[in-house]
Amino acid sequence: MNRYIWIVCSLLLCVVSAQAADTLTLSFDSCRQIALHSSHRMRKAENNVSSADWQRSEVMTKFFPNAKAVGSMAWTPEVDMMEMDVMQMPLALSMQLKGMYLAGFMVSQPIFAGGQIANGYRLSKVGVEAAKEQAALERANMIAEVAQAYYAYVAVRSKQIMLEDYAIQLDTLMSQVGSSVEVGMSTDAERLRVETAQRQLAYQKKRVQTGVELCRMALTNMLNMDYDSVYILPESTSFEISSSPSPGLDQRPENRLLALQVKAAKIQKQLTIGKYLPTIGLTAAYTWFGNMEFGGHIMTEMGPMAISQSIKMELPAVMLSVSVPITDWAGGAYAIKRAKAELNNAELDKDYNQRLLQLEMRRAILNLTDGEDLVHTSELALQSATEALRVVRERYEVGLSPLSDLLAAQTDWQKAESDYIEAQTQYRINEIEYLRTSGNL
Repeated sequence: MNRYIWIVCSLLLCVVSAQAADTLTLSFDSCRQIALHSSHRMRKAENNVSSADWQRSEVMTKFFPNAKAVGSMAWTPEVDMMEMDVMQMPLALSMQLKGMYLAGFMVSQPIFAGGQIANGYRLSKVGVEAAKEQAALERANMIAEVAQAYYAYVAVRSKQIMLEDYAIQLDTLMSQVGSSVEVGMSTDAERLRVETAQRQLAYQKKRVQTGVELCRMALTNMLNMDYDSVYILPESTSFEISSSPSPGLDQRPENRLLALQVKAAKIQKQLTIGKYLPTIGLTAAYTWFGNMEFGGHIMTEMGPMAISQSIKMELPAVMLSVSVPITDWAGGAYAIKRAKAELNNAELDKDYNQRLLQLEMRRAILNLTDGEDLVHTSELALQSATEALRVVRERYEVGLSPLSDLLAAQTDWQKAESDYIEAQTQYRINEIEYLRTSGNL
């Protein structure tokens, strides 16, 4: 009856756990795609690319004519303008605006602006390229971070599986020792030694379980998933050494960004020079005037004679404007020198940072080579430890080896297995870092 109740409770617990959290078995490629699709950093990088492209389109409109319409109306009381004598007859004139209107349109076309429009457009195109390279850099960094989180999770999960296998070995050994103690073939001291090993293993399993949860927490956060509703399992814990692509800096986003910074500094220098060159512009306008009235009177022998005139006219005009800077107290010369200094700094930064990128790539190559050697070395050590454990276990079962030798062989096997897991994991992380530093990620 008690066993039946225990089975029912276990089934209910499994159902509740399945409803509380969905279990996903994900590979590294799946995690990478999810992270790139859901990352707010990648969305911001894509928005920056769109913003830079819109800015380029905005600057491109400066090449086209600028057309605008103007209009105004005015009302004033009658204003005396002048009094004078015409042929010895006094004349008085006044002006009054009753809803005078002015309407027209104007089209302006820059002909030459010192290269500021053309260089501004070139600079906006550099901005688009830089935004794309920044997005590629953000993508590579995101993949590298996901790789570290994923393979760290793989490592602790592999250790957890290994400790579970080790626990089965100790349980089997405890059962054998317990049976031997009952028939007097083993002592309580041997049983206590196995029990001590089990307690130490329970401590290690607890620490590994905490590590599993922490790594899962980091991975689910990076994948923008709810930690409490999703339980992620690695697709595989096995590794194979793969061939790596040839190293090079040409495909690295950081290197291309450095080149774009120099290019932008050159264009900025040309823009600074263009501010102090002559500018030429052409403007065409067409204007309508109306409701401008002039009134007055002139004294004659027969008395005052009224004068009234209403003005209504159309005025087309074409204007060519030329602006030539003469002097600004050498401010332009100082600005050009400053732009040249900034260009020189950009070139110096490019050379210095390229050496740092080269050094980073060489370090990644060295780590990858060492990691491959460590995988082979730890694999051989694990094979030796596994074989030694098999031999000692067989000798113990026939009474030719003491329990201490078997426990020592199991401890050696556990350490060799743990080293092999760490070597495999570190190799994968080193491989991702190498791909990132060589521009192949």
